[in-house]
Amino acid sequence: MTTLNNLVYLYKSQERYEDAQRMCQQVLEISDRTLGAAHPTTAKIRRQLAAIQYNRTYANYRDAP
Repeated sequence: MTTLNNLVYLYKSQERYEDAQRMCQQVLEISDRTLGAAHPTTAKIRRQLAAIQYNRTYANYRDAP
């Protein structure tokens, strides 16, 4: 799970938001199954996914003509 989460950060830093979002959703599913929905790590991943979605939306507006 940690390695996948590191890939999320890498994709996000490269502004590859679609890849980051897809990978983050996988990490969230794993965290939900292994740690539970109420675990602090799972909550952190949910916040990270929300930030990626926000950045992706902002990037779309920024790049629009």
